[in-house]
Amino acid sequence: MPLLVEIKLLSDTAPGTGEGELGGIDRSISHTSTGLPLIPARRLKGCLREAAKELSEALTLSGLEEFARPEQIDQLFGRPGQSFSGWLKLEDGHLQNATKLESWLDWATKKERTIFGREAVLANFTSLRAQTAMGRLSGGSLPETLRVSRVINRQLLFRANLFLEQPPSDKADEIALLNLLALVCAALRRMGLSRNRGLGEVQVRLMDGEYDLTAEALSRLSQKVEGGSN
Repeated sequence: MPLLVEIKLLSDTAPGTGEGELGGIDRSISHTSTGLPLIPARRLKGCLREAAKELSEALTLSGLEEFARPEQIDQLFGRPGQSFSGWLKLEDGHLQNATKLESWLDWATKKERTIFGREAVLANFTSLRAQTAMGRLSGGSLPETLRVSRVINRQLLFRANLFLEQPPSDKADEIALLNLLALVCAALRRMGLSRNRGLGEVQVRLMDGEYDLTAEALSRLSQKVEGGSN
């Protein structure tokens, strides 16, 4: 059974596809054929990689480098510019209960396409945000800088299957990698576009079924910190 990366959106979030859509929307999001939003695996892995680097630097400065060694991060994510992309394999993040929703929407669309069509479903889970660049001297919006982005609504919960393609043969090493990955999930606080404008605040957890591996890893780290300060 794969592990799960659980992503709760604490604010509206724009994972972004880098592409626009019809209707004057400059930046869209990825979604299923029925209109349910999703978080692309590649973007999620990139965000986790960035969080891992920041976590490693912070723990090293705190004398806690044993929890996030650079070689462990390379094992999980690979190194930039090399063909090895790491042992960590992710699937797209889908809405909680997405399988049931997809099945129901497939049935409902055949009954009433206008109400349950892709565009209507997408509009139910997302919103549109308009932003402009502001002039530093004038304090007003700059001409021709209006951008409209589609964002996923806050409070939605996504889950992405996670695998270690080649887990270490030594059980202790595997536990250490999972502990690191659980901490990396906790370190990921923002993702997507316009993070400095209030978008993309998230709470991320590594789950084994209903068991919260991130909570366990944070408890271990807290015990280490408290033990070292005594």
